[in-house]
Amino acid sequence: MLRFNEPKRGDFKKYLNIRYLLIGMLLLFGYLLFSDYVVAIILTGIFIPLGIMSIRVTRFLPRVATETITSCSGLMGYLFGPWIGLFFGLFVGGIGYIKNSMGSQFVLLMIMLQGFSGFLAGTLNSLSFTMAYLITMSARNLLSFLLGPLIGGNPLENVIHTITDILWNSFFMYYIMKLIYELVAHII
Repeated sequence: MLRFNEPKRGDFKKYLNIRYLLIGMLLLFGYLLFSDYVVAIILTGIFIPLGIMSIRVTRFLPRVATETITSCSGLMGYLFGPWIGLFFGLFVGGIGYIKNSMGSQFVLLMIMLQGFSGFLAGTLNSLSFTMAYLITMSARNLLSFLLGPLIGGNPLENVIHTITDILWNSFFMYYIMKLIYELVAHII
């Protein structure tokens, strides 16, 4: 009959020493001191692949805007300040569009508007999240609608892109960002 190897009594004692206890206390102390940075790193680790994949979907559906970087940079700006939101929007937007081999004046405008959304949401953090988010997305969509044709974009395509941006970022992504905000706001 087969018997499972039973752990020896000394196996656990070798991990219960002062060295591992100090390391554990330092990690706990570091987390308590820098919990907002830990949350920012975790959110960035979630939002970067999500943003890159959403741009990939937008590439295959050219007239439909399903990118999530704008709303993610708005949330990051609201939670961690305008400069973090600006950097997140420009950096992740640039990486997302470069990784998906998309480059044009309109794409450059979208990257700048993603950074603008993060910065504006960060400056509006004295308002409630709902008001700051809706003002940010409204300003972003208005700028996209007004500046899109000026850089040589197709006017009909710009209108369709703006309408899908309004539906996607202002309505659908709002509920996801609000849920994430409610979960994270208690930690920060």
